[in-house]
Amino acid sequence: IVFMGIGEPLDNPVFAEALEMLIKIDPWYAGRLSFATVGTLHRLEEFAAKQIPLNMLWLSLHAPNDTKRLELMPIAKKFKVVEVIEAGRKFRQIANVGEVRVNYLVYQGYNDSRQDAEELAELLMGTKDDLTLQLTEPNGDEFKSYPPGTKEDVDRFMSYLKEAGVVNTMYRFLSAGKLVDGSCGRLLYTPSST
Repeated sequence: IVFMGIGEPLDNPVFAEALEMLIKIDPWYAGRLSFATVGTLHRLEEFAAKQIPLNMLWLSLHAPNDTKRLELMPIAKKFKVVEVIEAGRKFRQIANVGEVRVNYLVYQGYNDSRQDAEELAELLMGTKDDLTLQLTEPNGDEFKSYPPGTKEDVDRFMSYLKEAGVVNTMYRFLSAGKLVDGSCGRLLYTPSST
């Protein structure tokens, strides 16, 4: 079960309790639960201390620096990219979790340049054992100034990251949900013309 795209799980005061209840009802869930967060860091640290057995934490970053992240994510007013990466690393070290995956939506001409790759590589330096990186092809066009990256954009950016020295395991997440106009946090209603 992945808790994603339903609002910020860590803002829900009973989220941890719900996971613990699932595991109590059926121990099969232990190590099979995952969730995504925009980086509510003080709550992330509290959650880690509970030692709930998780499969994965998805940590939304989407930009290599604070200025660009703020354009995409209001939470960046409160937490800097360096703090987000350090929190993910710490979570991996102290929580009962199999993997911490940093998610990065790729937008054409916005966060996919060589310079962006170099900044992201610097952020990830020394995190190889703690963090994996997921490059995601966005489904929607909510960020009106820049089009969503294509598979080719994601592949090119991954090449830039490797050239910049990123040694973390990297994944591509492409096209899921496009046919139904859906993706993380995004459900669209398209009225019928009939």
